[in-house]
Amino acid sequence: MNETNTHTVAWALEFGGSAVRRIRLTRTADGFRADRYAEAPLPARWTAAPDLASAAGQLPAEDVSAPLAACLGNDLVLYRTIRLPQADDATLEKMVRSQLEMLLPTQAEKFTAAWKTLSDPRETDLQRVLLCATRRDALAAISGVCERWRKGGADVTPSLPALANAWTEWFDAAEPVLLMDVGARSTALATICDGRIWRCAVADAGGDAWTEHIAKSLGVSCQEAERRKLQAAERNDPAAAKALEEAILAWAGGLPEAYHDCLAEMPPKARPKRCVLFGRASRSAGVAARVSKALNIPADVAPAPATLRLEEGLSFDTIGTLVGAALGEMRDPASMIRLARAKEEKPAGLKQNRRHWAGAVAWLLASVATLYALDLHEASRREEMVHAVYRDTYHQGGLVRQSAVGAFLETGAPAPLDVLERITRAASESIIVTSMSYARSGQVTLQGTLANEKECQDFLQKLTELGQVELRRARPDNDKFRFEIDLVFRQFAGAGASTRPASQPSTTPPPATAPTTQPAVSPESQPASRPTGGGA
Repeated sequence: MNETNTHTVAWALEFGGSAVRRIRLTRTADGFRADRYAEAPLPARWTAAPDLASAAGQLPAEDVSAPLAACLGNDLVLYRTIRLPQADDATLEKMVRSQLEMLLPTQAEKFTAAWKTLSDPRETDLQRVLLCATRRDALAAISGVCERWRKGGADVTPSLPALANAWTEWFDAAEPVLLMDVGARSTALATICDGRIWRCAVADAGGDAWTEHIAKSLGVSCQEAERRKLQAAERNDPAAAKALEEAILAWAGGLPEAYHDCLAEMPPKARPKRCVLFGRASRSAGVAARVSKALNIPADVAPAPATLRLEEGLSFDTIGTLVGAALGEMRDPASMIRLARAKEEKPAGLKQNRRHWAGAVAWLLASVATLYALDLHEASRREEMVHAVYRDTYHQGGLVRQSAVGAFLETGAPAPLDVLERITRAASESIIVTSMSYARSGQVTLQGTLANEKECQDFLQKLTELGQVELRRARPDNDKFRFEIDLVFRQFAGAGASTRPASQPSTTPPPATAPTTQPAVSPESQPASRPTGGGA
């Protein structure tokens, strides 16, 4: 890790499932020191939504003027590792955002996402990208708490990458290992290879699931079960110890699926040789043995680094996430995945304010001018279309002629055959379209299958050239990749209206039967603001 910062002190806050924790990391002559540890539990977490702000308010007051990093609990983060073609930053961002739309097709606006490329010398044409997403409301609540602790807020990072940052700093980065963080509401796993994250996965069960099992088995409240769970670890409560053993056995049975996800596309020689456990719950009796048996690799609690001095009473396995986040803030913030960045406070002088307002006024004038020009262009285009229809229907008169104008304007969307032709040009040879519907508004809904996810992404990228694309559903289906896409075409039909209006079926009405004395309608009498619809 490159030392690009001169900070000798950094703070970290962790918003876990059972408590809010805080620590200070200081650079020393022979390494680092972690101290000033404090935590505020969330005692009502079984009966109400955790109140992070109230819990953070219980922490002892500190002068947090140094950089501050915040860790978001793994139960609040969606992790995905995808493989994409090698591309420049701008193209890569487009591909990543389209992937996020596939992962969150109906709720994308409720999430904030970040990503980081995971370079691998064994990959030449493809690259791996780690995606992290969290709910906007959770991120806003955490950012608000951070604002209270440090003016300007804090960088917010997912917990699992922060934990990996701590591990690769103090231990053999070349050794392939599996990091497992046993939290209160979830268990997070990350495979580490050559000092880099390979894949992440989260199992929706942790220490709280053990507590709930004990509560159900013994017929007590979760608060009482939590107390007896801690006693069971010391073998002072046989009934609770038996229930805890049953809970750990059931929990361990769900780990292989998450572990299998972490091994996807991983070369056999690079697979983890052991599992390193983090989190206070990982030290419960029998946990390491159960993990080892479930995953078929040795498992043990994380040891203390030789060059990290810990405040009395602390252990590295319980504060690894905090230390990793603070270390990243101290060494190289750009190397960390950030779901939210700290706001830098800059003094705004008179000159700066003048420039700001001058820029705002210039932008406003430019926007008004652009909108006015677009309005004029649209009015001019429609007027040209109307005149074109009059030229083609010169032998008609009165209401028939006026109906021809209206019919033409209502066909502002592309014709169905034109739609099919353009979609066909964008499709690969392996695509099978099982259903296509076309609305009068210009919206097309496509259903079908492709060979794989990458071909689906290529197809989406080409469709964006035709209009606005939304991937409504996408999922593997046996050896195919099934999709459902909404496409709203740009109104290109009018572009050729002046040159070929007669080619539109609805613009050439049948021969007139109206009397020749019927008054003609001139183009000037046709209202320019007549509303247009879509259709085909």
